[in-house]
Amino acid sequence: MQSSTPAVYSVAQVRELERQAIADHRLPGILLMARAGRAAFQTIKTHWPQCRRLVVVCGTGNNGGDGWVVAQLAVAAGWQVMTVLVGDEARIKGEARLALAAAKRDGVTVMASEACTAATLGSVDVIVDALIGIGLTGAPRPEHTAMIGMMNRAQLPVLSLDVPSGLNADTGHAAGSAVVATVTQTFIALKGGLLTGQARAYCGDIHCATLGLPATLYQSALQLDEDPARFGSAHVLSLASEKSDGLNARSATAHKGTAGHLLVIGGADGLGGAGILAAEAGLRTGAGLVSLACHAHTVTAALARRPEIMAKSVATGGALAPLLAAADVVAIGPGLGQQAWGQACFRAALDAGKPAVIDADGLNLLAAYRHTESPPPVLPTNSVITPHPGEAARLLGVATAQVEQDRFAAVRALVVRYRCTVVLKGAGTLIASFRR
Repeated sequence: MQSSTPAVYSVAQVRELERQAIADHRLPGILLMARAGRAAFQTIKTHWPQCRRLVVVCGTGNNGGDGWVVAQLAVAAGWQVMTVLVGDEARIKGEARLALAAAKRDGVTVMASEACTAATLGSVDVIVDALIGIGLTGAPRPEHTAMIGMMNRAQLPVLSLDVPSGLNADTGHAAGSAVVATVTQTFIALKGGLLTGQARAYCGDIHCATLGLPATLYQSALQLDEDPARFGSAHVLSLASEKSDGLNARSATAHKGTAGHLLVIGGADGLGGAGILAAEAGLRTGAGLVSLACHAHTVTAALARRPEIMAKSVATGGALAPLLAAADVVAIGPGLGQQAWGQACFRAALDAGKPAVIDADGLNLLAAYRHTESPPPVLPTNSVITPHPGEAARLLGVATAQVEQDRFAAVRALVVRYRCTVVLKGAGTLIASFRR
């Protein structure tokens, strides 16, 4: 990953990149396939330097074509290589057929999947998964499912080419069985489905080889957005990238009065811990001043744990007014509860118009508007909501499973509905912002 914030692409965008490379830049498809195979073979040598025995499991599409190149290179290097073809060889077309023919000329032999046994797979050092590529949108076919199960049961290192077979490269969802890869060598660009949801359990380490495509192609492909509820422009963020790209050191003359005043609203009776932890997190992440508006029973515990917190008992939503006036930012929801006190505080916080981070019971109260005749409230400018998949489902009025099947679509739907920044938590947290 060359950039500090690598771009993430949809399958449609990657296909457009490949189309332009072939049509406009005269990079033949067979050349790109050869480069993909070389990149994958180099990854094997880097990750498993002792590897000398390889089995390559190929499908009948271009993903299998990449696998034939790997097998050809391994044979040329003197390795013991077995290749397994899942499907009818007559179905192999185009560049994949050319790659298969070249591999056979160099001594690669092909075994039908029906002849492959657990002992076959267990006799090698590494398995190469070149079975199904990025075009999969549903569950694998039965013959693919059987081979995926065999690869997983072998309990050997697995290199998946482009995407673990069985995984949707756009959503990260596995509708059926999927290969559990040790390493995924993806090609041309990072696909969003490798980075979130179930993909985190299947992809292992991810490497991306651009195959020498001109850099000028990538920006234009990011503009391709056939479905506005999906991608657009997306990037991978990390703490390291954020430090280099925008988190500046504080001035030597900074003090608590110049570092912002955070008001946490939460910590109802019996739920004090969540409000206290949120206030403490505000201090730890750099807020100069942190106030906690909470139930009277929570004040003593807050001061005992962290005396820097300015904890104040608040009996009604109206009593929040002076605290809201003094605050720069509001965090509402942790330990808020959904009873009358929480509802009044929630409404008062939104009415104040201060930028708000809404979490936990704040999200549940926001979702409750779906069950009334009222539209969702207009959130203050620069607000952030932070749902986990269950909360996201309540906010959208769908099942949690639907959110997890396509987390990109869910986060974009939340942005459109609530017109704010959305942090969809979970494996591979997604952050999407509303552009006013």
